[in-house]
Amino acid sequence: GMKIAGVGESELRVSVTTEPDAKAFDEKKLDGCEMLEQELETTSHEVRIGIGSAQTIESLEVSPDDVPYADLLESFRGSDHVPALVHAVNGRICGFKVREAYIKCLDADQLGLHVDTVGAGHDVSFKKSYDNGAAFELVMPAEWPHSGSAASRF
Repeated sequence: GMKIAGVGESELRVSVTTEPDAKAFDEKKLDGCEMLEQELETTSHEVRIGIGSAQTIESLEVSPDDVPYADLLESFRGSDHVPALVHAVNGRICGFKVREAYIKCLDADQLGLHVDTVGAGHDVSFKKSYDNGAAFELVMPAEWPHSGSAASRF
């Protein structure tokens, strides 16, 4: 849920609480999803949106700083689309937390995968190497699943 935590001349603060939706898991449960459901936790974030003199978005802070959001600020900077920005931040938090749970549940050793962070530490690389020297790498960007698909390299 979301609630306005404070409004000032140049700032809007919104409290965002993200919690797993048990009904969604029951309706769309995949094999092995029980582990994923157990890894998801309720999280709380404070979103601070800086408003400039032209009543447009100038800055963004998310606390705790455990979810990337700089690209969201760049998309909304200079606009007056505050509700859309808050919605985008909430979507990023949800997507990122689900992604973290998927990665935590992955048995990389059983699959022979090397898992590492790349870029600014928010993109995740899954690499499979074969005895013949061939390798496959899938990079899951921080924006997944909201901004296109993951990139693969052979």
